[in-house]
Amino acid sequence: MLLVALALSVLLQGDTPPPTQALPWSPVPSPHWTPSSARHLLDRAGFGGPPAEVYRLFALGPEGAVDALLGEAIPPQVDDAFIPRPIQRDYRAARREVDEAADEMDMKAMRKEARKGDNQQTDEYRQFWLQQMVAGDTPAREKLALFWHGHFTSSIREVRDSYAMIRQIELFREQGLSSFADLLHQVSLDPAMLAYLDNDKNKKGAPNENFAREVMELFTMGPGHYTEQDIHEAARAFTGWKPDKTTGDARFFKNRHDKGPKTFLGRTGKLDAGDVLDILLEQPATAEHLVTKLWEFYAYPDPEPELVAALAAGFREDGYQLRPLLRRVLLSQAFHARQARAALFKSPVEFVVSTVRRLELEPPPGRFMASACEQLGQELLGPPNVKGWEGGETWISASTLFQRSNIAGLMLDGVDRRWYRSDEGKAMRKTLPTDIKLLRGWSSGLEPAALLARDATPAMAVGTLCDRLLPVAPSAATFEQLVTHVAPFGPDAFYPGQEETDALLAECVHLILSLPEYQLN
Repeated sequence: MLLVALALSVLLQGDTPPPTQALPWSPVPSPHWTPSSARHLLDRAGFGGPPAEVYRLFALGPEGAVDALLGEAIPPQVDDAFIPRPIQRDYRAARREVDEAADEMDMKAMRKEARKGDNQQTDEYRQFWLQQMVAGDTPAREKLALFWHGHFTSSIREVRDSYAMIRQIELFREQGLSSFADLLHQVSLDPAMLAYLDNDKNKKGAPNENFAREVMELFTMGPGHYTEQDIHEAARAFTGWKPDKTTGDARFFKNRHDKGPKTFLGRTGKLDAGDVLDILLEQPATAEHLVTKLWEFYAYPDPEPELVAALAAGFREDGYQLRPLLRRVLLSQAFHARQARAALFKSPVEFVVSTVRRLELEPPPGRFMASACEQLGQELLGPPNVKGWEGGETWISASTLFQRSNIAGLMLDGVDRRWYRSDEGKAMRKTLPTDIKLLRGWSSGLEPAALLARDATPAMAVGTLCDRLLPVAPSAATFEQLVTHVAPFGPDAFYPGQEETDALLAECVHLILSLPEYQLN
């Protein structure tokens, strides 16, 4: 028990955040910056990482660490060789050919081939994005793009155009840290968004209000700050914009636009789409709504009104620049306070990606990661509805906990080809939550002994693994059970580096990944 208590004390060292000084939005004082603070920052601003990455951030100090994560002046461009633009252009051409085909059998075959190519391109991009989250050098950029994907929601199921969806995600990845005002204007004329929210059906004399409603309710002010008449007038202002069927770009059709005077949020004139967006940006509620959503994504639910007001005021003063806002959030004492620690649930994407990063595993095949995320409830490029993923406690249930444990086991063990074809493998494939054939021949490269200090005792080994993987310490009872698991015959029979002990350590890692504490971020 003495060794257990000692290991727990090591695990908890530095995990108690400093008492809040001055105002909660003030920067965290450097003397209170700890390795635990750096790990918390990496978990929330990115997708976690191994101790070496945590200590590199810790050595930079709080401001240096945040700047290192957010400081990409020119975001790396995506390799155009990956994004298969020619496939998408061929798909557009194929759709036109379908319309022109005279033979019905030819039309069916051409339509099927075009849809197959489009689906394949969607799958390839999901894999690519997850691989960027796992192994890319800009985790904060990918994490923020994931936020925008849930804020400015579109789905491939309704858009039915992989190229348009890819362009939208690329907009989030490349411009996500720039200006919210610019991003709002670009997203509002984004082809995928125009199609998803039915603005292609919005025309003079018959305005479709879907787009106008969501621009106010979800993208800017939030509910309760506008009337049904404001929605109607905004819809009139957005008439005329729709995706061009040939190029896929947003196009303004003058004959579909309502040029008449409109009154929106107390402003009257011949308003167009840009005017409506600018009026929305003038509303204090817009900054407060976005600050609240960002805070709940990065820190904890239901932020204090005074905290939101202070951050929103600075956001507006900075002309809606996102990098300074996010810097204030990640440096604030409230972000590093006790109530922010382990206050969020890992989304499926965070669960899969952070597991690979924390344990320095060989990245699993992209198709497996995408399939695992979908099975756990988060299909990239396919949010369930216009509000995106509900998140929070909805990520966790008895069923999803079981699925997470199975997926974690697969990510640790891989799938041996011989076992896959065995009777045991066939039986297991029927019970697991995702298609394990995607892992055939892949090995995670997990070497538990390599994660430990030389001459580690069982308690020290479990403490090291918990410290690497958990945002909070497990209970003393759970810790003791883990120690007993890795050394069932006592500490004198504990030999890291030998096959039997390493197998027990690998099982211990799987047990830790299955704990309720591991589902927290």
